[in-house]
Amino acid sequence: VGEFLDGGYDLMGGTYYSPGFEELFAYPDYNIGSSKSVLMARLDDDSVNSYDLRSLNGKTSGVYERASENVRRLQEYLSMNSLDCEIRSYSFEQLTPDGKLYPYLENGEVDLLLGNGFEDPPEFRIVAAFESQPYYIVTNVGNQEVLDGLNMALERIADSNPNFGAEQYAANFYSEG
Repeated sequence: VGEFLDGGYDLMGGTYYSPGFEELFAYPDYNIGSSKSVLMARLDDDSVNSYDLRSLNGKTSGVYERASENVRRLQEYLSMNSLDCEIRSYSFEQLTPDGKLYPYLENGEVDLLLGNGFEDPPEFRIVAAFESQPYYIVTNVGNQEVLDGLNMALERIADSNPNFGAEQYAANFYSEG
């Protein structure tokens, strides 16, 4: 990121959108796919079933408080599926040194843990997955020529394959999960 911001690269991929990032990154009109979020449970917790989402009712899900967009999408997912779960937020100081919340799930303080689709720790299992944040190829702010070319290219891709972003999500989901 530092090299990109210093002008070492014209494009950088896999960048999430955030209003605060608009001062750093010029976003195109099209995203290139979406990440996924997952709810993980302990392997030995047979009270939670991936085939019956109603089993999530009454459970507590641990989340990292600064993952506000993923937490918002979790709340939408729960609402869309008429699920009643408590959400317990953890601060930066409560993360393990490697940035995880795993101990809270391991010791039973929470029943579920919100993670991203790239996580697959062997001591847990994924019980639900849902689309999370879209990601983009970005350029440097003020680099209008590259941004215009990026928009043109992504528009042509979208015109020739309207499901491009959705296919990226599905490919990521099925290759990882």
